[in-house]
Amino acid sequence: MSTNQENKSAKVKKGALFALVVLAISSGFYFLYFEDTVENYSSSPVAFQNSKPEPGIAIQSDPNEYSVITEGPTFKILMPEKLEREKIEAPIINPPIPHLVQPAIATRVNANIGQNINTNHHSLISIPPRTFVDKNGNVVTGDVDVLYKEYYTPLDIFLSGIPMKYDSGANEQLVSAGMIEITAMKNNEPLYVNKENKINVMLASLSGDPDYSIYYYDTNKAKWEYRGKDIVSPTATGLTQKTREFSDTIETKFKYTEPEFSIELFSNTIMEEKRKNIFSKKSRPESFELKLNPKKDSPEENKFIKNVRWKYTGQDAFENYLMLVADPLGKHKYAVKKKWKEVKIEKSESVDTYYLKASNDTIKISLEVTPVIKTKSAELAFKKNFMAYSNARQKRENEQSVAFEKFQADSAAYYAQYGRYTVKSVNYTAAVSRAFQVDGFGLWNCDRPIMRPQGASVLAQFKDQYGRQLDVTCVYLVEKNSNTVFAYYPSNFKSLKYNPTSDNVMWTILPDGKFAYITAEDFKQYKTRGGPCVFKFTVDEVENPSRAYLKDKLKFS
Repeated sequence: MSTNQENKSAKVKKGALFALVVLAISSGFYFLYFEDTVENYSSSPVAFQNSKPEPGIAIQSDPNEYSVITEGPTFKILMPEKLEREKIEAPIINPPIPHLVQPAIATRVNANIGQNINTNHHSLISIPPRTFVDKNGNVVTGDVDVLYKEYYTPLDIFLSGIPMKYDSGANEQLVSAGMIEITAMKNNEPLYVNKENKINVMLASLSGDPDYSIYYYDTNKAKWEYRGKDIVSPTATGLTQKTREFSDTIETKFKYTEPEFSIELFSNTIMEEKRKNIFSKKSRPESFELKLNPKKDSPEENKFIKNVRWKYTGQDAFENYLMLVADPLGKHKYAVKKKWKEVKIEKSESVDTYYLKASNDTIKISLEVTPVIKTKSAELAFKKNFMAYSNARQKRENEQSVAFEKFQADSAAYYAQYGRYTVKSVNYTAAVSRAFQVDGFGLWNCDRPIMRPQGASVLAQFKDQYGRQLDVTCVYLVEKNSNTVFAYYPSNFKSLKYNPTSDNVMWTILPDGKFAYITAEDFKQYKTRGGPCVFKFTVDEVENPSRAYLKDKLKFS
């Protein structure tokens, strides 16, 4: 073997020996490390076996998805615990702008005698004696501080942080016709309502819709509870109601009751088609007779003309007959009777002509009629009785008018002095009060449930006026024809619902406290009913926005 071959062989042997040494050292080191790791794992359950992931170790995505959580030298796939979404997203009552929370108005009340509190919004809180009890159920005496807040607009609701979702089994929201929060304190200790002496509330409202009901917010269950119906009473003049009543105190009461009548018109005319002769076609009668039937629910003056028969003649006699005395219309052709809310006979001043005027809730009719008089003595008796009828009717109507005018004058003067039920430039047709009883302190709401907006369901993204992405944790939507605030959280952004045909306003509070909004005019551009939708907000560089600022930007009244 040559010298060169020997040198190569020696190098190969040295290389192989070095590789074996390195492999042995590496195996020993790995064995020692693995054995130490296993020993530590089996002897340290706190550190490895049963520990919960520390913050920063777990990377957790959407709660509805699986998350991979690393744990020591092993890997596990864990399903995160499902929590109630409302508890994650929305605290019970969380005012979004704390410095704009409405302060409570306090009134000191003598618990021994009670008191009526007239609020700034012209509501009435009527507190009877012995209303308050302490936590042990003992009746409280002496001075008590009663505190209240009232909420009437979407801005009021938004700034309060009060949730309006209604847990009825459906995805419903409460629309408010007025909300009030009442509490009571004595020596800084909360008081409770005596169940034997409940508080009466007449809550001022700008909606007279009878579909609203009373709801109470249970803070322990964090949800609204249905408490029954309220009683709606008008508080503005010019409303057509059977009974108009204002009541401020037990001692002061203004009342006007409009008379209700049920006047019966009766006819014994047989409205049957007949032939004038055997060669002619059948034709309808062109006249009929009727009488007023003076029953106990008729005006007193009708007794003077109870025996008078009134005749109508005309080509439309059959149609008018059906309208005046047939019920239901078009069904009967023989003698029947029908009741009306008002029937009166008036005589023309210039000529010897009489008009019968009848009306109810849906129909008004006026016909020229003539009294059926066959003798001269009957004519003299008719004239005498009709004059008595006219005078009695005029007297009743005058007394009724005077009573209503007095009601208007007395109530107007009283409320002008004390300020109750004064309506100031509101864009509503009427103002009412909604009466109910309070058997517990807290939030009371006149509401009706509605479904969330329908029409569009979009994958929502949010950017500012310059196209920059916004960090949004909650957006608020108001349909201006509904007095409620819809709150949408990140879980809703994948399917944010709104009605493109409604007058919508949207806004949010950014993490840095800035106010971002989309006006009703700007919102009209969003007509997408599905798929992605980028909502562009105007972000103003305003710190600590005022209530007036918010009203101006959102165009709330």
